[in-house]
Amino acid sequence: MRKKNIILGLFLLVFLLVVIVSLLPFNKKRDSYIVNVELNNTPNHFRVSLMNWDTQQDVTKEFIGESSIDISFTGSVSDLSFFYLEFYEILEDEKRIIPHLSKIFYIGNEEVTIQGEIDSINVSTDSKTQNVLEQWYSESKHIKDPLRDVKMKLFEDYKKGAFESTSYKNNLVIYRDLVAQEKNAVAKFISKHPDSETAAYLLYRFYERLPMDTVRKLYDILGKTIRQNKYNDPIEIYLTTKVLELGDYWYDFTAFNIEGDSLLLSELEQSANKYMLLVFARRGCMPCENSISELKTIYEKHHEELEIVSYYQDISASDLKVKAEINEIEWTYLGSTESDYRSLRAYDVDGVPKFVLISPERKITYSWKKGYERGLLLEKLDNYFKYSRH
Repeated sequence: MRKKNIILGLFLLVFLLVVIVSLLPFNKKRDSYIVNVELNNTPNHFRVSLMNWDTQQDVTKEFIGESSIDISFTGSVSDLSFFYLEFYEILEDEKRIIPHLSKIFYIGNEEVTIQGEIDSINVSTDSKTQNVLEQWYSESKHIKDPLRDVKMKLFEDYKKGAFESTSYKNNLVIYRDLVAQEKNAVAKFISKHPDSETAAYLLYRFYERLPMDTVRKLYDILGKTIRQNKYNDPIEIYLTTKVLELGDYWYDFTAFNIEGDSLLLSELEQSANKYMLLVFARRGCMPCENSISELKTIYEKHHEELEIVSYYQDISASDLKVKAEINEIEWTYLGSTESDYRSLRAYDVDGVPKFVLISPERKITYSWKKGYERGLLLEKLDNYFKYSRH
C-alpha cells in the first residue's frame, strides 16, 4: 500500500511540474511580433518606419521636438519574415531627409529590442534566426561598412554623369573587390550554419550574385533546412530553369496590363509581326527611370517595326497605371504583384533595367547586360534596324 502511495505521489508531482512548466512565459508561443525602438539623442524632427518586406506593408511614426524615443511596432506574421527598419532625419529648411538607421530583422512572432544612439545601436532578442543574422553582420562589418561608403560615392558620380572621372573608376575597382570579398564571406558563413533558417534566407538574398556551382553546393549543404523554407522556390527555379540564349525561342509568361486584365505576352495584338523590346524594371530603380526618355526616342523612331513592353514585378495594377500616366507612356506596360522567378531566370535578369530584343518570329535576337548607359540602347537599335533592312 505504501509503495502505491509513493508511486501515486510521484505521478502527481510529475503532473504538477508539467503543468507549471507549461504555464511559464518562455514556453508560451507568441501570436504577434514586437519591435521595440529605444533611442537617445535623436534630432529635432525624425521619422521611423518598419516595413514587412514580404508584404510591402509599412508603419511610419514621426516625431518633432523629442530628444529620445521609446516606441513599439506590433503585428502578426504566419511565418518568419524579413523586416526593414529605417530612421530618417528631416531637414525642413533644406527640404531633404538624411538616412541614419537602417536595420534588417528576420523574425517570426517574436520580440526584438534595439537601444542606443541613432547611428550606434544594440540588438537584444531571443530569436535564434535574428541572432544568427546579427552574427553575420558582426563578421561581415569590415566589408559591409566600406562597401556602403563606396556605393554612396559611386551613386554621387552616377548622378553627375561622371563615368569617365578618375574617382568613379577608382571607386569602381574598390567596389568590385569588396563585392568579391562579400560573396566569399557569405558563402563561408552559410556553409557554417547548415541548420539555420537564417542561412537559408541569406542564400536567397545572395544566390543571384554567387557562381552557379557555389549556389548548387550551398543549396545541397542546407538540404532539408532550405527545402522547408519559403525562400526555396526561387533558388530551385534558378538552378533548374534554362537561360535563353541568342536564337532561342522566347519564354511566354502571364502578366496584367494597366487595367488589371491578365494576359499572356503572346496575346499583345499591337506587337504582332513586330520586333519586341522587353524591358524588365522595378519601382524605385533610378536607372530604370533614367532610361524612359531614351525609350521614348526609340519608340518615336522605330514604333512601326518595334513594340516596347515594360514589365514591372512586385507592383499593383493601380500603381502600374499611375506610373504609365505620370511618364506619359505610349507603349505597353505590364506588371505582376509578385516576382515571377521563372521568367526572370529564363531571361537572365539578375538586375534591372534589363533589355531583351525579340524578333517577329519570337526568337531572342539580342540581350543587353543589366543596367543603363545613356545613348547606348538607341545606338544599338539604330544600327540593328539599319542593317536588318538591307
